[in-house]
Amino acid sequence: MPANLILHCGAAPTTEADLLALPSVPSTKSWVPMAHSEVRREILERLHGLYTVRQERIGVTPDGHNCFGVFDLADTVAEGVALSVGWRNSTAKLFSAAMCAGINPLVCDNLLLTGDVVTFAKHTTNVRRTLPARMDAAFLTLPAWREQQTAAIETLKGVLTPDAYAHDMMVEAAARDIMPWSAIGKVHRVWTDREEVQPPQFRDQSAWSLLNAFTEYQKERFSTNAPEAAKRSADLAGLFFERFDIRMGQQTPEDN
Repeated sequence: MPANLILHCGAAPTTEADLLALPSVPSTKSWVPMAHSEVRREILERLHGLYTVRQERIGVTPDGHNCFGVFDLADTVAEGVALSVGWRNSTAKLFSAAMCAGINPLVCDNLLLTGDVVTFAKHTTNVRRTLPARMDAAFLTLPAWREQQTAAIETLKGVLTPDAYAHDMMVEAAARDIMPWSAIGKVHRVWTDREEVQPPQFRDQSAWSLLNAFTEYQKERFSTNAPEAAKRSADLAGLFFERFDIRMGQQTPEDN
């Protein structure tokens, strides 16, 4: 599942050429805006030679001041699970420059930004030192994070999940308000009919296939209620990691 770039609050798709054509915004003594193209270039420089960009999507508000983007990468954590990098930037003092990375990060023009690795930098006089340094630190965490994710997925793949246990997980997810009760029927159908409706890597009776049965329901929710879907996805992963004693950590450097 690629990164989610959701533009439903006024931003519209745009291109690299359009970003480069935007007029520069003057600085003040304490506020120094980085151009959207500059933030984008900082990310591309860190991807170059280490990761392969498969697809890029960019959105910008009509006034050109707020920009949102994602890079979907060809690099994978497991079969069918690719890495992505998202970012956002404002030249109107609305929010900090930010980058997120991981599996299915979310960037929305309602200002929601989530990911497994997240970093920010305010547009202060030191932003051109601070942001690159924080991006460097974030990218340094990715290899270890990637190994953790791969190990977690391999653990889930190795757990045989009887139908009765899968049913218990669905009920627990609903009881904890991780998924609505109305979703359980669809998750159950995807699970029981997985050999017909799921890709080959999700057709066995493993905990990994069960997690992806839940994910099928979540895909639709990202287009209708992205903040809620992002929270439910994180909580769902937490439930599975708790049940199967998988310990993971989110890397979120402090925004200051």
